[in-house]
Amino acid sequence: MPLSQETITRLLTALERAKARTLKPQSINELRQELGIDAKEEGSR
Repeated sequence: MPLSQETITRLLTALERAKARTLKPQSINELRQELGIDAKEEGSR
């Protein structure tokens, strides 16, 4: 299945950001807190 030009552009942009490491790594708990996800709620789904 060929990729669209839009998908290729998004993937290359994501790859550049990953290589640049412009975002600091986060723990799962930090990410959950940032997104407002409660671990207890997640387990009950």
